[in-house]
Amino acid sequence: MPISLKKAKKIQKRCLKVGVYETALEQGVSEETINRYVRMANGQKKEEVLYGESPMMRDLPRIKAQNDRDLERIRREVKSDTRPVLIVPDLHAPYHHPDTIEFLKWVQEWRGCRERIVSVGDMWDFHSMSFHKSEPDALSPEDEYEAIKNFSAEFTSHFPYGDIVLGNHCDIPKRRMVDNGLAPSMLRDNNELYGLPDTWNIHPMYYVIDPDGWDVLVEHGCGSGGMYGCANSAKKKRCSYVQGHTHSNAAVIYNTNHNNTQFGMNVGALIDSSSYAMRYGKHFTSKCNLGCGVVYSGSHAEFVPISSWPGYNEAMR
Repeated sequence: MPISLKKAKKIQKRCLKVGVYETALEQGVSEETINRYVRMANGQKKEEVLYGESPMMRDLPRIKAQNDRDLERIRREVKSDTRPVLIVPDLHAPYHHPDTIEFLKWVQEWRGCRERIVSVGDMWDFHSMSFHKSEPDALSPEDEYEAIKNFSAEFTSHFPYGDIVLGNHCDIPKRRMVDNGLAPSMLRDNNELYGLPDTWNIHPMYYVIDPDGWDVLVEHGCGSGGMYGCANSAKKKRCSYVQGHTHSNAAVIYNTNHNNTQFGMNVGALIDSSSYAMRYGKHFTSKCNLGCGVVYSGSHAEFVPISSWPGYNEAMR
């Protein structure tokens, strides 16, 4: 199978950030395949990668050592940043709350958060491609996708660095391809698909904030519903836990034993309840909790309601 040099270099860059194992999971291939990409990006000829080793293979220990040093340097830089982390809730763009960006910018500055933010997923809705019936006045799939890409461009112009854990709505294009007998690998690269720059890292299942220190697990929250879903998941997973997914639940619930304190946090959502994509919840008793999250450490987090923002307009709820 031919290997693109452009893709090889992109894979190499990703490996330096998250490692070979995590990159293999994201790409849906083996670690050996990822290593072949890295060897090619380091200068080995395409034919040599495909059909056998070359004299350049002698340089692999040196290359690996350099890659390991680069990865360790990145980890040290991340670990040395003790500022809080802004957690972005479900946005369901282009049906997001109109004040989403301004509110998140305010929280990031107000709480002194890092430049790199974390999203719990469902940043985009893909209503027209959903497995449920689309509203009669909905945008066409093409027009909605254009709106999604425009939102991604605007959002990342304000938040250029981030990590996102894919949610069930994020996965709709891939799920649709599977239903039609097509391989998800035929889709374009994830960053290109969602309109995110390379400075954003995409995680299919989960993301851990500071695994060597805070050890805060971030997931979208599928299968972790209910008022106490985040707290129950924190107990089961034995670490502090952050999720979204259930829009009407937002809270930070702490659990302390003789040794430490852990929390479970649901960050609610930032959606426009008046949009046609949200009509399904019109008669729900529990409405969406609008806000976002901030993680300060492995034992301290905060849900910030949008109503605490000075620019909040109750009429836009």
